[in-house]
Amino acid sequence: MRRRNFVSKSLVGLIGYGVTQNTLADLIKPSSEVMQWFYQYLKLTSLTAFQIFDTADQQLSSSIHGVIRSLEAWHDEKIYKPVFYHEGKYCLVPFELKIGSSYHEIRIASFCKQDDGTWRLVTQINGFELEAIVRAGNELRENYTDLADLLLPILPEQKQFAFPQKFFTTVGRIGFRIDLGGKKAISSITIFRSTELICAHQFESMHCLTGSMMIA
Repeated sequence: MRRRNFVSKSLVGLIGYGVTQNTLADLIKPSSEVMQWFYQYLKLTSLTAFQIFDTADQQLSSSIHGVIRSLEAWHDEKIYKPVFYHEGKYCLVPFELKIGSSYHEIRIASFCKQDDGTWRLVTQINGFELEAIVRAGNELRENYTDLADLLLPILPEQKQFAFPQKFFTTVGRIGFRIDLGGKKAISSITIFRSTELICAHQFESMHCLTGSMMIA
């Protein structure tokens, strides 16, 4: 209970801060290897300069607490500052998760602001999925300039597709399949632009719960 109270107090500091323009490096200070995937995700989607809103958003704080309650299996979590996109209607909130000193993981929660001021959870992206987005995005950037529209979530998963769809983007959708049954995790990702499949990639994951090996 004491730890949960500490997290609650920490959230006040995350949500209530002044308006300023900052670079990515000023705001995101990766403290572990798993956070590097998030750093790369922001670079790919050009979220390198953004506004931090002036008002303390208690509705967003409440939604973040809802995610915290879903992460009870982890012994500790560090919550980073929200990153807003699409004119402040959406945000990404990264969580660095730990069990003791051995197991580390990252979880990205995406929220959408509703007309009544509340924030609805769009999706949660785990470390294996985040790695898949980054590796696919590094390939797509050679031919596509609208990576933010291709890679940032705006709508939650849909069940009607044969390949598991994690979320919809502004111009398409992204799906994953993660196989953890062997000695190495095998990650698959599909990315659609409208109805066109522009990426179908399967690879042996570099991400693991004790760290990650970053690709150049």
